[in-house]
Parts: sequence; C-alpha cells; structure tokens
Amino acid sequence: MRPAQAHTRIWASETWRSGAMDWVARALHDLGLHPTGPLAQTHLRPWSTVLELPTTDGSVWMKANGPGTAYEPRLLAALRRSASTHVLMPLAIDVDRAWTLLPDAGTSLRSLLYVDPDVSRWLDVLPAYAELQRSLAPRAHELIALGVPDLRPATIPGHFARLLADTAWLRLGARDGLAVEHYHRLRALAPQVVVWAQCLDAVGIGASLQHDDFHDGNVFVRLAAGGPAYVFLDWGDASVAHPFGTLVGTLRNVAQRLDLAPDAPELLKLRDAYLEPWSAEYDRADLLDAMRWATQLAKIGRALAWQRALTGANATERATYAEYVPRWLAELLSTDSW
Repeated sequence: MRPAQAHTRIWASETWRSGAMDWVARALHDLGLHPTGPLAQTHLRPWSTVLELPTTDGSVWMKANGPGTAYEPRLLAALRRSASTHVLMPLAIDVDRAWTLLPDAGTSLRSLLYVDPDVSRWLDVLPAYAELQRSLAPRAHELIALGVPDLRPATIPGHFARLLADTAWLRLGARDGLAVEHYHRLRALAPQVVVWAQCLDAVGIGASLQHDDFHDGNVFVRLAAGGPAYVFLDWGDASVAHPFGTLVGTLRNVAQRLDLAPDAPELLKLRDAYLEPWSAEYDRADLLDAMRWATQLAKIGRALAWQRALTGANATERATYAEYVPRWLAELLSTDSW
C-alpha cells in the first residue's frame, strides 16, 4: 500500500489550488463579490494552509485545515450563534473538506505593537476575551460534540499518561527531545497532575473554549465609531478546557515582546485584567490558585496541540516540529507559572 500524501504536498498542487479557487469563486458569486486578482498561497504548514484573494470588497482569506485541526470550521459555524463581535464570522464554510472563507480581519495587534510596543492594548483585549469564554461555558458539551478536543481538567491525567507512554513522540535522549532524567521526573509528577485537576474542579469555574494560541498575531484590530474593535482568529488549536490556561501563551508572548521576567508588574497587571470578569463570583486567592493550576495543565494541552497539528505530516515535517511535544512537557518541571 502506498503511503498517503502529506497534506502540504496536496495543498501545494495546482489541482488542489484550482479546486479551492472554484469553491471561493462560487462563494463570492453568492455574496455578490468578484475576484480582482490571482489567488496567493500565503501560509503552508502541516496543520493548515491559507490563501488570499483580492475582491471587489477587499481581500478574502481561504483556510484549509488538516485532519488534526479539522474541527475548526465546525467550531466557527457554531460560534456564529454567539453573537460576539470578537469572533470573525466566516463568509462560507465547507465542513466536509474543513475549508473556511473569511473576510479581512483588519490590522494585526502584532503589527501595531511593532510600531508602538504599548502593552496597555492587552488591557482591552483580555477582558473581552474572558467575557467570550464566560459566555461559551454553558455550551462546553456542545463544542465537544463538534469535535473540539476535550481537555477539561478531569481528562488531563489520562492525556498525560498517554503522552508519557508514547515515547516515540518524546524523542528520549535526543538533542531535540526529552532528557531521560526529565522523563523520570515527569512520571513522578503524575500524582501532582491529578491534584491540580481536582483542585481546579473544586474551585468551580467551568470549562469553556480555550483558544490555546492567543497571541498578538491572532488578535486583529478594526477601526470602529466607538474606538478600536478586536477580533480573534485562528481557532485551530482550541480545546474545551479550563479557561485560565490561555494565559500561558498570552503572557509568554507579551514577555518575549518586551523582554519581561515572569513576575514583571506589567504581566501581573495583564493577568489581573484577564481575571477581573470572574472577580465578582470568586475570591481573589481562589482565582490566583486556579490560574497557577490551569497554566500547569495547559502545558500538557500545548503538547497535545502539537500532536494534533502534526497528524498526517510527513517524516520531514514531523521531525521539523516534533520537538515541541517534549519541550512543552518539560515545561511542567519549570517553576514559572507560565
């Protein structure tokens, strides 16, 4: 039996791009729009590809997901009912092929921060994102049924055990893998993972949609009459998990941009801005404890996200990116909260 082709090879073919163009053109026709230029492939990775097409109403973006992230179009279709201004609504979706057509999102927060590295923009973004998570918590079971990965705290010890058992992913002893000493320390950490999960459930903050890659490249800004409006893109790593786990990616992103220590006042201010929407219902001490436990469990979630992203990758692609699975597991041994 011949091995299946990697998705990147399929997506790079003229045949596939021609089919994608036909689908986009039909969707645009239904919307009363017309292409004004050629389709350009701007992103090609094992987990997805993105193509841009100029139209009579600005650029549109077609995204195709790989098998490990194929739930994203179904998730976006469900989020249409959230009535949130922070979720970019697709122009068209093909859930069977995991294709999505999106309008232009505006200007990325990353590009704005390159010009003016003002961390205070995040003070508007994080509470808005937190409120979106709060609004979606009652729909957690619905999202799981759509195929969004179930990473609720109670599931994490089982996921962790399976990750440690799959030593091929861990690349034990390799330069880009997990050190044998760290592997044994992680195995010894398994009871603590159970405790973190139980403590999180005891606090009582329900699981919700957790973006899991919420950085300045996935937040976009649009000018509006009442000031800047923020929209959140790229839900391909999302899971149903404890909402606070999102702080791992976000605070690390800010820390790297501004060269900040994990306990820098700027980061603590952002943490508090994110937690504020829960402060009327929960004690501050409980929120801070939950944040610490959730960000630890989210490191396991990040390892799982990289496994999903590389589903269907060829050997070269897997070798290029597989280091992130053991790297995120090793982060559990760090004393940093995120």
